[in-house]
Amino acid sequence: MSEIVERRLKAAHMLLAKKRCAEVASAVGVTRQTIRMWKQRLDAGGLDALREMPERGRPRRLNEQQLAALHHAFSQGPLYHGFDTAQWSIRHVETLIKRMYNVLFSQTQAWRILNDWLLSRGSVDDPPHYTVAPRPRADEHDRPIWRLFN
Repeated sequence: MSEIVERRLKAAHMLLAKKRCAEVASAVGVTRQTIRMWKQRLDAGGLDALREMPERGRPRRLNEQQLAALHHAFSQGPLYHGFDTAQWSIRHVETLIKRMYNVLFSQTQAWRILNDWLLSRGSVDDPPHYTVAPRPRADEHDRPIWRLFN
């Protein structure tokens, strides 16, 4: 049984023993909001409902196949996809994902997807080479530009 499932079950037993949400949250190391969500699941479906919950977080909006296709698109470069520069920017990534899958991601999410791809291209001994450069003019958006070097 995974650690998170063990924590949920410990929390469930405490909740069944009528412990307060704040006390349970402190004991298992999660937020009170998480405990309230687990309590709702427990009340609706018992211990099995807590065991069957996904491991962590909300489900991904892009599956592994889509991410692989997106990573392939990154390797083709921004010019190939109709952008006006040879450098990936967060805006380019957001736009490409929207075009390919009609899914909107925040700047942070787009940055994580690009960064995951960059890190996957190298190893510990041979990391990918990129820099984050600030925009040259103040009137442009405050988004870093990723410069990729092969």
